[in-house]
Amino acid sequence: MGCCMHSAMSRRQLFARASAAPLAGLPAAGAPVSPGARKTLRVQPILTYEIPQRRDATSWRQWGALQTEADLRAETARIEKDLAAIRPLVPSSVEFLPLRTAATLGEAHAIAAQPFDATLAFAAGGNHRLLEAATPQDRWTLIFIRHRSGPVYLWYEIIHPRYLRKTVDEFGQPGVSVDDIIIDDPADAAILQQARLAASDYLSSRRVTLEVPKDSVERAFVLTHVFRELMRETGATAMTVNQCMGPIMGVSQTTACLPLSVLNDEGFLAFCESDFVVIPAGILLNSIAQVPVFLNDPTYPHHGLVTIAHCTAPRKLDGKTAEPVRILTHFESDFGAAPKVEMRPGQIVTNIIPDFDAKKWVGFLGEVAGNPFLPICRSQTDIGLKCSDALLAREMRGFHWMTSYTSALRETGYAVQKLGIGWLNLSA
Repeated sequence: MGCCMHSAMSRRQLFARASAAPLAGLPAAGAPVSPGARKTLRVQPILTYEIPQRRDATSWRQWGALQTEADLRAETARIEKDLAAIRPLVPSSVEFLPLRTAATLGEAHAIAAQPFDATLAFAAGGNHRLLEAATPQDRWTLIFIRHRSGPVYLWYEIIHPRYLRKTVDEFGQPGVSVDDIIIDDPADAAILQQARLAASDYLSSRRVTLEVPKDSVERAFVLTHVFRELMRETGATAMTVNQCMGPIMGVSQTTACLPLSVLNDEGFLAFCESDFVVIPAGILLNSIAQVPVFLNDPTYPHHGLVTIAHCTAPRKLDGKTAEPVRILTHFESDFGAAPKVEMRPGQIVTNIIPDFDAKKWVGFLGEVAGNPFLPICRSQTDIGLKCSDALLAREMRGFHWMTSYTSALRETGYAVQKLGIGWLNLSA
């Protein structure tokens, strides 16, 4: 939540437990699970708090930033927003119940009496009896506590001595250990700062025109970091985003367009849409040409040209020089940050057209004839054809194309035929 919930470590812990717990025979209420069946894990988020009342000449409030009803409403809204963002990420066997709040033992006991399997406690305030009542011993428990992400929680101070150790030296809360306490990770602040610096560096170029709020670009660089880490952890040099206009937009509060463009410029292969008809062509063309490739939507060829467009074009299409770019919203959603790369007029490009059946690929050379600004995907280029537009129309197949700054039809055709796939060079 904020930093608290978007910590990679805390989220993994939550999801790991969420995925495993339905198979673990939890002692919570519910019907028995038949052999091999997967029981839904019901997670109850609960915010514990206490609103202090001012008194004269005595201590009247505890640590923590939730001091007023307005503070409570703001924090509740923040948690609900973050829960809504992570719901699409968890397995379908996990159900997040509506957020509940508790300031009294009666409220906490009433919540604990409901049927659920795991407690997701936001320990903002209240004494140890309240938190104990809100985290029943027969359920799985995770406790999130804010520090730097703010508003700071009371339990940032006392979770260890009061709750885990019961004011003695030995641990005393059944079923809960230090592994179940999540404080916002300081690394999150460092990642956010790095993203801001990277965004500022990207935008500092005279060849970049910003036409969206800067924070959309900063969030895009946070997402770029996430993608890099995923590839590092798996040892991958290529990635693709399935349903790139789906849950990832709600979670990251931006689009994958700019991150994929940046990663391609860095030498990775990064594609949207997970179209595995065309992605092999991108891998092959990149290996041959040794420059970034552009996965794009083609249009109907006519009068010696065809328009290609998508929202994820690399800028360093020659492998070295970053082309001019306008940073706009992703067109279909009018959201996030997407590059409109202005391709180099007169540049020769190779275009590869794979078919759905992997029986015959088509290729042709073209020349960049212009960069229009139509109400379509943002990176859009008119390609002058080095072949007959009528012949191209008859031979089009598949859906997406791969395009690169190179003349590599001979090498591509040789490799494709070695793979047992037919090849047609329309520019021969």
